[in-house]
Amino acid sequence: MAKVLCVDDVSSNLGLARDVVSRVEGVEVVLANNGHTALDLAKVHAPQVIVLDILMPQMDGYELLRKLKALPELSKSRYIALTALARPEDQTQALTAGFHHYISKPFDILELMQVVRAFLR
Repeated sequence: MAKVLCVDDVSSNLGLARDVVSRVEGVEVVLANNGHTALDLAKVHAPQVIVLDILMPQMDGYELLRKLKALPELSKSRYIALTALARPEDQTQALTAGFHHYISKPFDILELMQVVRAFLR
């Protein structure tokens, strides 16, 4: 079963991401509400896809992305930014930082499902 890690500090956003991603067949969703927990869970589960919020306290999505990408067990993982930052320059910054896909909130449920499916192929 493929693993997808969803990270967001807002519980309602995390729950929505879980509900959407869990609709993708053959996926087990792992949840983290902060960057430190996400790092620990990523080391244990080695998720194929990681969906990250960018605006989080303590460790933002960019710092978390750098730390996750440094882990050898995640060398083939794909990263999706799922964020309230919605300006064109925010998207450019996220993709330049190393995210493989960028989705702004409020998000299109079908888009998130399609991107997760595509990254799991």
